[in-house]
Amino acid sequence: MRLNQEQRSDISYTLQRTMKTLLTFKASHDGTKYVLRRATEFQGRSELEVLMHESGYPVRGSGLILSRKSLSKRYDQLLGTDYLDDVDLAPETLSAELDWYPFDAASASYVFTIMEAFGDACAHIVSPNSLTARQSWHNKVYGDANISDRTQVLQARKGFVKAFGVPYERVLAASAKRLIRLKRQRNEYAHELETDIDFNKFFLDVVLVIYQIALSLYPSYGDLRSYPFQDFHGQFSRPRSEDE
Repeated sequence: MRLNQEQRSDISYTLQRTMKTLLTFKASHDGTKYVLRRATEFQGRSELEVLMHESGYPVRGSGLILSRKSLSKRYDQLLGTDYLDDVDLAPETLSAELDWYPFDAASASYVFTIMEAFGDACAHIVSPNSLTARQSWHNKVYGDANISDRTQVLQARKGFVKAFGVPYERVLAASAKRLIRLKRQRNEYAHELETDIDFNKFFLDVVLVIYQIALSLYPSYGDLRSYPFQDFHGQFSRPRSEDE
């Protein structure tokens, strides 16, 4: 399958936009996690508790008083009776719960969705009728596949490109394995409440799968450079050395 100029342009634009979104989100993730970590350190936790006391308890608690009748009520009928979301909550109690939030796993789930949307957009560009309303481009790649089994990895390579209608040989086995790992980890979080995720590794796998999608559709695309902030040291404009 040969892409026309409009399709190549659309894929290139979608790729650059998606990478910018991912890198911007990564900065937001890292910055928010840093602020949260500082807030939960001993001195920071104490300062946070004092601040919330002085600010009139800005974070409120939520509680439930449910009965069978609750199931038939509208949202506005539940507020204040069945679902109370303005309950006094001691700052000391709140600060103790800040460490519980599954920050990395929740962020990993979000960047997986960005990858999913990129692939779906590319499928629409090159093969508009390849997916039904409830399908995503990776539906033929399975998270429980054995990445040590060559046959299963081969099937994953074929599933990787099925929605795009290009030869599976354009997809590296390493990329198929990455997608298998991503789907496995996403499913463990979404369906089994597993929150132990290395976000940096997950993020990089997402980036490389997206780049692989682009190259499988547009083999002559070439190198990708993306940094959505000020490049103080010119790292993203210098040519790469041969050994990089």
